[in-house]
Amino acid sequence: MTPNPHAASYGHFLDEALPAAIGAAFDLLEYEVSRTQNDAGEVSVTVCSCGGSISTTYPDIPMMREDGTLLVNGRERVVIMAAEGTDLQTGAIKCVGEQLVDEIAGRIQRLPDGVALTEELLQAWLPLGKWIRDFLTHSPTSQVLDATNWLDRRTALRRIVLPEGDCAMHPSHRGRVCCLETPEGPNSGRVLHLATGAEVRDGHIAVVDETPAGALGLSAGMVPLVNHNSPVRALMGVNMTRQWLPLPEPEPALVRTGNEPDDAEFWCGRNLLTAFIHWKGLNYEDGIVVSESCAARLASPDALEPGDKLANRHGTKGVVGAILPDAEMPHTEDGRAVDIIFDFIGMHTRCNFGQVLEAMLGNVAHATGKPVIAPPLDGPSTEAIREMLTAAGLPACGQTRLWDGRDGEPLERPSTVGYVYWGKTVHTARPKLARWTADGTPGRGCRQGELEWYALRARDAHETMLETYGLRNVDAPGAESLAERLAAGPVEQLPPPSPAFARLAEQLRKAGISMDLDRAGVAFSLVAPGPDDLSLATPIPHPWFSDISLTHLPPPDRRDDRFEMVIQANRRAERLVAEDDSEGATQVLGGAVASYVRGPGIGETLRGGNQVSFSARAVLAPGASLQLGQVGLPHELAWGLFRPLVAREAGAEAASEQTAEALGALERIMARNVVLINRAPSIEPTNITAFTPVLTDGPVIRMHPFCCRLFNADYDGDQVAVFLPITEAGQAEAKQKLSVTGHMVADPGSLMVHTAPDQGVLWGLAYWAGDGAHRPELLASWPTELPQPPQTLTRAWFIDALGDLLSRSGPNTAVRVLDALKVLGTTAMTRSGASISPFIGEDIRVPQSPSSLHPWLWRAYCSAVDAALLDQGSAPECSVWPQVLAARCGARGSIPQLRQIIGPRGVPADAMGERALPGGFRDGLDAEECISAGFEGVESLQAMAWRIGEGTRLRNLLAPKGDGILARAMCSSRPERVFAEAARDRACDPLDDVDARLFVGLEPK
Repeated sequence: MTPNPHAASYGHFLDEALPAAIGAAFDLLEYEVSRTQNDAGEVSVTVCSCGGSISTTYPDIPMMREDGTLLVNGRERVVIMAAEGTDLQTGAIKCVGEQLVDEIAGRIQRLPDGVALTEELLQAWLPLGKWIRDFLTHSPTSQVLDATNWLDRRTALRRIVLPEGDCAMHPSHRGRVCCLETPEGPNSGRVLHLATGAEVRDGHIAVVDETPAGALGLSAGMVPLVNHNSPVRALMGVNMTRQWLPLPEPEPALVRTGNEPDDAEFWCGRNLLTAFIHWKGLNYEDGIVVSESCAARLASPDALEPGDKLANRHGTKGVVGAILPDAEMPHTEDGRAVDIIFDFIGMHTRCNFGQVLEAMLGNVAHATGKPVIAPPLDGPSTEAIREMLTAAGLPACGQTRLWDGRDGEPLERPSTVGYVYWGKTVHTARPKLARWTADGTPGRGCRQGELEWYALRARDAHETMLETYGLRNVDAPGAESLAERLAAGPVEQLPPPSPAFARLAEQLRKAGISMDLDRAGVAFSLVAPGPDDLSLATPIPHPWFSDISLTHLPPPDRRDDRFEMVIQANRRAERLVAEDDSEGATQVLGGAVASYVRGPGIGETLRGGNQVSFSARAVLAPGASLQLGQVGLPHELAWGLFRPLVAREAGAEAASEQTAEALGALERIMARNVVLINRAPSIEPTNITAFTPVLTDGPVIRMHPFCCRLFNADYDGDQVAVFLPITEAGQAEAKQKLSVTGHMVADPGSLMVHTAPDQGVLWGLAYWAGDGAHRPELLASWPTELPQPPQTLTRAWFIDALGDLLSRSGPNTAVRVLDALKVLGTTAMTRSGASISPFIGEDIRVPQSPSSLHPWLWRAYCSAVDAALLDQGSAPECSVWPQVLAARCGARGSIPQLRQIIGPRGVPADAMGERALPGGFRDGLDAEECISAGFEGVESLQAMAWRIGEGTRLRNLLAPKGDGILARAMCSSRPERVFAEAARDRACDPLDDVDARLFVGLEPK
């Protein structure tokens, strides 16, 4: 691995660059750096002064460790390398030393002539220690060291950041930075990591290893078979390994790259017998099922719980959905209980096939007792893996029969089962569990903002809006006693004005504008001078509207530093007026007043948004046993939200002690109330949905599988917020308008698309519908409210049939039928044992591939391969049958996505034109193609990160359309100007607009 550049850069700064900068401003006589402690040192400086010399010492200078870290204020820090531009071949790279030179050199100034230098003055004029520590503490490139594990710590030292706004991938990046080591969010392509075959020399990145392996970063080089994964999933896997928590007894992986260090602390995972099958709805949408013995092996530093996030090296990640006794896990033919179960249904769409091949090689390593080496870009071929399986006495097909539990029945089809290296990540569920109930609980509450406003407006949920942005607003009058009042009896909506209106009125008053609510509406005027007002030294144009002159300003209701600056500016303006400089007075005073009245944004206040009491937050996990209208709440959240209501029914003491009587009251109260579930960003009305809560175990919120689409959520660590409507009107409205049935009534077409069977449930239903042996069993349990299913059952058929049922029989019947279908489909899917074959598609007969890379030839070839997959893959004995069925019925993915596994990947078009990608992820991309695909993956992540959010759709659809002052201000990019004009004209808003009335705290007319 290339040398760490930080130590040399910091040493050069202290030994050469800093004394040179001092010598440019002073007559430097002596300069010495000495290490006084392991992590600290001192700099001694002697300069010439008036024929003599002045010496001083700067103690506690952080000293660089050998690994490139610094200890600053008791915390390990690292300074990220900063690139001057996107081009990394010609652009300079500044390490810690160069960045310190930029920070400090400009501050070192020569003393004015005639000033007698003393040691105290030298320390004040040249505070080297303070400058260095300030940079290391506050610079954006100086960060607390990521040190979750061995790999995380060392990768952080190789980090490079491009300038703000520079995140485009550049040809010069190849070989210099790793294409797979960059974040997934907005910093994708901007925060990069040095490739192992590159090093920083003389302020530039030099390529010292031009092999493809040298183009990978430290973390990417530790992932076996990485060329069998799609770039996006490979990137996720690389990032996830740095988030694995260390385990007390390190366990090396059975499948390795050969690049791993000879250091036991490197190994943070466990070799877990993994079954790629669906299991009873417990591992829906990235949920993961683990055995109790597996959970015990991952119990570090705390016990593994539902909601804790696991990941492997290939980008597969998800939260623990269930921890089952070993006897209830699937068992192999030789009696071994599976450790971990992950659903195969989405694997052909994510194209991270490396984990399937790792499972095969893991079986070989387990059988032979020797680790298997599979380099990142040059692992064994599928043919070689078959031979290795046979030599180890394992089935050449790579699959095995599983049993439903220790004493259960065998599953119908052979499944892919093997040892895969998994880790427990830092993303654990219990620390994310939080609730706020206005009863002294620390914190303030979950936030509801502009997008939630419009999501509720789309369903005319006015009572909920008044309660959310009024009564349960943590800034509302009496918020601190709300829980106590609720325990005493029913509470009513907050009378107007709303907290947001009061905040806006205060902001406008600072600008000399009065906004008063009365029976006629909202009246605007200029504030009349008061005895406590600040009289301005000279009239100035109003910062919002030049036609208005400001002669005075009312004092703020609370201390405001900006108003103090206005007072000081006004004093300076008075002196300037006395000197007959009215223009200077206007300029000085105008700037201070503009800064004062700007304050917190008027637009931000109008857009709404506040923290809400009686709210909670937790990680989402599968709720396979729930009915469609239910949500599972952990006991801690349920007691926190409902305690005042329990106290009202069972007494405060019983509620506090959580007695059996109080528990009974809690369950009764939960059964007759609903809670609102929200997952941000709220881009659709269904992102706020009401459910009947039930108590469940674990620190997670459980959700019905069919509800994932309502929130655009899955079970890979997503969090949701919970809100309890506490007024009777709010509860009634939530049940009527915001429940699953309420959404069905409001938008039946959309809700059928959201809630119709999909994923494994749909796969199971389609399997039984088209299989002659299982069809009678399907029909025996088929809901009588639906027509008899066709043999080729699809999601489109369900959407139409359920839509017709909804219009005929209503939403309650539709919900009941959906629950019945969930049970039926889950049973069929689980019993099938369907999986993904490690040699998928090898039995598909395809035409000869083109001999040249002409795009039109490969487009035709792709179509031919698609046709072969669809035709031959429809036979149950074919290796691709489970995936073809998933694509045909609409459960998951498409035939072109499946084709990317077996190859070719297609003929994409980019700025350089069309080009053929002949490789597939089953056989692996060649080294050059893998590196190129990695950079393309970064570009696709950037496109996702910078895409304009769909949240604007609801805002544009529902934005106020009225002519009232508040309505116009809500739509304006300059709302302050709207208010200034209204004040000048002494105008009144009659509050005819719905949003204006709700903003004020009034019900719509």
